[in-house]
Amino acid sequence: MSFGQVARQRRRALGLSQKDVAARAGVSPRALRGIELGRVARPRHETVMRIAAVLGLGDQAIHAGLSIAVLGPMEVSNGGETVNVASLKQRLLLGLLAIHPNQAVGLGRIAETLWEDGAPAKWRGLVHTYVARVRSVVEPDALLTHTHHGYTLRVAATALDSLRFDELTERGLACDDPDETVALLTEALSLWRGPVLADLPSALSEDPATVRMCDRRAAAALRLADVSLERGEFEAAVSALQPVAAAVPLHEGVHARLILAMAGQGRQADALALFTRIRDRLSADLGVDPGPELTQAHLRVLRQEIPASRPGLASTSPRVTPAELPADVVGFVGRADESARLRDLLLSGSGSVPAISGGGGVGKSALAVHVAWRLAGHFPDGQLYMDLRGTTPDVRPVDPHDALSYFLRSLGVKNIPRVTEEAAARFRSLAAERRLLILLDNASDAEQVRLLLPGAPSCGVLITSRRILPGLGAVQEHLDVLAETQAIDLLRNLLGEGRMDAEPDAARELVRLCGGLPLALRIVAARLAARPAWTLSSIVERLHQRRLDQLHAGDLDMDVTFRISYGELDATHARAFRLCALPDAPDIDAAAAAVVLGTPEERAEEVLKNLVDLNLLESRTPGRYRYHDLLRLFARARADQEDAPDQRAAALRRLLDLYAATTRNAVNTVDANWGWPEKLLNTQSPGLRFQDSAAATAWLHEQAPHVLAAITQTTEIAEEAIGIAADLTYSLQWLIRAGISWNAIAHAAHTVVEAGENTGDHRSEAMARVLLGELAYSRSEPPTAARHCDRAIKLAQATGDGTLLAEVRHLRAMLFIVQRCPQSAIRPLREAAAQFAKLGRLRGEANALLDLVEALDQAGRGAEAGATLEQVHALTEGRDDPGITANLAKAHGILLRRRGRYAEAVEAFGKTLAFDTATGRSRGRSNILFEIAHTCFLAGEDGEAIKHATRSLAIVREIGDAFNTARALTVLGNVHMRQGEVGRGRTELEEAREIFTRLGVV
Repeated sequence: MSFGQVARQRRRALGLSQKDVAARAGVSPRALRGIELGRVARPRHETVMRIAAVLGLGDQAIHAGLSIAVLGPMEVSNGGETVNVASLKQRLLLGLLAIHPNQAVGLGRIAETLWEDGAPAKWRGLVHTYVARVRSVVEPDALLTHTHHGYTLRVAATALDSLRFDELTERGLACDDPDETVALLTEALSLWRGPVLADLPSALSEDPATVRMCDRRAAAALRLADVSLERGEFEAAVSALQPVAAAVPLHEGVHARLILAMAGQGRQADALALFTRIRDRLSADLGVDPGPELTQAHLRVLRQEIPASRPGLASTSPRVTPAELPADVVGFVGRADESARLRDLLLSGSGSVPAISGGGGVGKSALAVHVAWRLAGHFPDGQLYMDLRGTTPDVRPVDPHDALSYFLRSLGVKNIPRVTEEAAARFRSLAAERRLLILLDNASDAEQVRLLLPGAPSCGVLITSRRILPGLGAVQEHLDVLAETQAIDLLRNLLGEGRMDAEPDAARELVRLCGGLPLALRIVAARLAARPAWTLSSIVERLHQRRLDQLHAGDLDMDVTFRISYGELDATHARAFRLCALPDAPDIDAAAAAVVLGTPEERAEEVLKNLVDLNLLESRTPGRYRYHDLLRLFARARADQEDAPDQRAAALRRLLDLYAATTRNAVNTVDANWGWPEKLLNTQSPGLRFQDSAAATAWLHEQAPHVLAAITQTTEIAEEAIGIAADLTYSLQWLIRAGISWNAIAHAAHTVVEAGENTGDHRSEAMARVLLGELAYSRSEPPTAARHCDRAIKLAQATGDGTLLAEVRHLRAMLFIVQRCPQSAIRPLREAAAQFAKLGRLRGEANALLDLVEALDQAGRGAEAGATLEQVHALTEGRDDPGITANLAKAHGILLRRRGRYAEAVEAFGKTLAFDTATGRSRGRSNILFEIAHTCFLAGEDGEAIKHATRSLAIVREIGDAFNTARALTVLGNVHMRQGEVGRGRTELEEAREIFTRLGVV
């Protein structure tokens, strides 16, 4: 709900007219009416504040519309509801524009931010796409406008925290009234939640706008500290300075005032320790000694010239030094980076609370205990520990009052307050006098922890939880699985070097099967330690057979660990956890999850995000979600037990349907004239739609593993899905021509062929065999391609699909051309062209005729080739089909080259190259690069020939195209021989000859 809507509701509730409110607020009734009706997109901040004051509305209402926060991790909300900006590129773009509000940001600067390693070829189009998506998020409360040089985010101070901070800071620095200065600057500094855009890559942290904001923050803190120190309000000074000191660790002015403020609190020892740290850091990082301001503050503390603001809280209980940490973890390895970050936070004196989150068995408690033991000496007043039992099976989580009572008794308090809030206040008072390290292990949620936080920056607090704990202001440290080397080191510590070194391959496989989870590795190590006769290979074999059943030892059990987290889910999230694990794909997105679950996409994404927060899913890339291997096994086991077979099959069938429809949409977007068979089946899903070919191409590339997995998996379990799977398989010819996923495509197509043979589905078998023929042709395997084509021709004739029959005849003819038997290709090409003409398929007819031109030309029938090319010109004149135009240019170039018109031939080939590049056809691009290279060689342009042949060779080696590899090597070899590099040229020609011989090309 916008501010105008909130104001209107409030005004009516108070029984006031627009005229009454406008008069009291000093605005015109027309302006108020426009704000209430949403006609004023960006009302002036002062106007909003005056209206809010008249109506008694607080900050929440004032900021009821769009809110963008950059002073910390990026947060976007509207009407109090969080707005998800999932794409990293969109977040970077919005972040860049937001730190330059109401200013034009050039396209070059945008490109540098979005692509640190260099922008792609069509980056301008991508920028416009990202802008359109960001615009849908910020408008109408803010405007994203295009300028001559770039884009501008036009936004009011009410909607952007950095503008609000600037406004408050400017007023606070200019104010002469100490009370108002403190109020304004305190409010300004409270807007900071961490470093600017803390959750985005570092590219924006060095932006001049970011540096300016940080400087303004320091200036505000210095001014607030000066006023507070003059008034003897040392607590306020410390609160203002500590976060800033952590952000600018070498700022002498900030640290000088913080030293004075800490001394004023009666914390002389902490103040002197802080001086030592900043002095050492200045020396190590800058090679300088402390300046006069810092030195003078140090001397004032030494001379005890700072009067304490109040006496220290006297404890009515005897001073007790608890030491409650559990024993350190045996064999602890790795986690060096995480340990360093936790150490820095706990010793920063900023009061930051690190919270370690992660899935069950990832080693959260082990890391926390390990770090706590190494920092215990820095907290001389004791270490408190509490297992909050947030995920302990069959045990209720610890009540906050019980935890506080335990802590107070540990600190020597006899009479424990009965009211939880009073006990929390007593705990905070005691903690303020001490340097305590507090480890809150296994927390269930933020509410359980909130009252257990001491509040004093002198204390260190470390939390562990399976959940992410929002609302505490905690610094999240998400714990991932161990890297392979770390996992092997852990096993070596637990089992001994001899046992590990005897079977290094089995050790690596053991780590893989345990997914790098420390708990799983410790379970395996415990089982092996108890059975000295077992080899690593023997337990690897057992894990391959029944993995989760093998991961238990004594009271350690992976299944139980996972069952605890699963048991906390409601029915909706439990079902999503089970069913989204079914697809055999590396990860899943919201669109796929929505069809698997049969729910709207927005709801599916919300559920997936919740599962991430519970550490039952991972999201390493915005918008994509994946399971840990062991969690996927557990989820599938639960699905087998709780979901009927037909329900599981239906979920996968819906996913296949989505992929089939979306793949058709994507291919049609990339190439609107793509030729499809006559008998494609209807899909129930409309599929995803794409704005442009770049987005469609990106989807085809990114989703190839998911699509291929869906074909194989669904075909094997659902007979009724074979037809759609065959259609989807056929459409993957685009991927073959793009040169990707060839092995996976072959596996999926063979699955469909086998299913078609088993069920007598000739149509599906024919379509899959056409794909296999195309694939074998692309891989330069003519015998295999011919076998599939010959079978597909018979099946297509039996099913009566004329388009499919024409396509496979065309492909069969191309095999003759590759094998240098052009005379044999002429008849099937004419048959294919005639069949396409009969069906009204212009592109198919034109392409068959163009390949006929090449066959006639190779057969020495130049006059017929020229006449056929003219026939294609006449046939396609006035037709808007870039594919035909590109193929026509290629055929024309070949004839021009044969006539010795090399420059014109290269120009013609360039048109084909542009089309193949734009549509992502890697194989076609490599082919036409060879034609250009060969033409340049004939023209005596050796440099150009080498350049284009090298580019062709790089592509074909990557995609595994043997035929074009040999052709590119032939050009390179001949050029190098002509240039006198006989050894190099001979090697290249010999390799080409071996390839041609293997392919049966003479």
